[in-house]
Amino acid sequence: MVKQPAAEFNRKDRKLLRHWAGIAWDRELGAELEELGAAIEKWKAGELSAHDVSAVIHQFHDGAARDLYRFYTHASPESAIAQAIVNGIIEASELPAELLATLAPLIELHMTLNLPEAAVQASLEPDPVETHAHHAADFTPLQGQYLAFIDSYERLSGVAPAEANIQKHFGVTPPTVHQMVLTLERRGFISRIPGQARSIRLLVQHDDLPQLGKRPPGSPRANRGRPIVSN
Repeated sequence: MVKQPAAEFNRKDRKLLRHWAGIAWDRELGAELEELGAAIEKWKAGELSAHDVSAVIHQFHDGAARDLYRFYTHASPESAIAQAIVNGIIEASELPAELLATLAPLIELHMTLNLPEAAVQASLEPDPVETHAHHAADFTPLQGQYLAFIDSYERLSGVAPAEANIQKHFGVTPPTVHQMVLTLERRGFISRIPGQARSIRLLVQHDDLPQLGKRPPGSPRANRGRPIVSN
């Protein structure tokens, strides 16, 4: 188990941490509920049967809702916030400057544990060159790697990746991949059709994407910077 950097939080900070951890949980759960709501709307439109919607509800309850509950009730508030910042659920600019400074070592740790090597280096040496909307400064290094993978996969295979392909490449869990996809969609970096396989469409120009880095430490196998393309 990786030892987290020690941080000193006073009573006021602890209250703020619990507040922002609650916000992160609410945002993630809300994104999942949007998926559920989309299924209900399809049922109302006659596109899905009641059995289909029931299956989606059970999947939500036994999958995303349960995973989020376990994470936010077992992780410390500061760890939950650090992970939420890395995943783009919370913007660093939303937090008070003093609290963000105290969390900085923990955020860096979460970035190191989640990011490919090239993305970690990019986060330490940001590119000061400004471009149009959706340039590299708009997404986190981790989000950039997911976007780069989607772009590379489509260029190599001619179709968009399924979430299972993304999971296999990054060596993470299905809920982690799904939450990242929802985050990228919410922030306008991709579009997709909920419930339709391989419907992800990249909305960021190729030239604005970072180079696809190496597989994160501890993943099943090295990919040498190339996406794993499989059906």
